[in-house]
Amino acid sequence: MQRCPASPGSIFPACRSTSSSGATIDKPCFFQDIDRIRALQDLRVVAIAERRGIHAYVLMTNHVDLLVTPTLRGQVARLMQSLGRRYVRYINARYHRAGTLWQGRVRRPQ
Repeated sequence: MQRCPASPGSIFPACRSTSSSGATIDKPCFFQDIDRIRALQDLRVVAIAERRGIHAYVLMTNHVDLLVTPTLRGQVARLMQSLGRRYVRYINARYHRAGTLWQGRVRRPQ
């Protein structure tokens, strides 16, 4: 893997980008295994739509970490936004709730 320059917020086509999206503080975003399966199905759909390869993922109880290669600025944010919209709609319908699961913006490690 090519080492990325340390310029915060910049996207380089040949580099890997990590992304993280967290649930609301101290709240889970996955309640059962079926929810994780649904999140992965939704991730596949949005990755295909954005034409992005997902190299690795981690579904933690309260957040999602992805390893993605973007080619354009904003692609990872759009992918996470699309994933969040699809998945939150599913969770709200399944558990008869309203509101969001995610807090803050997509983060890239510095």
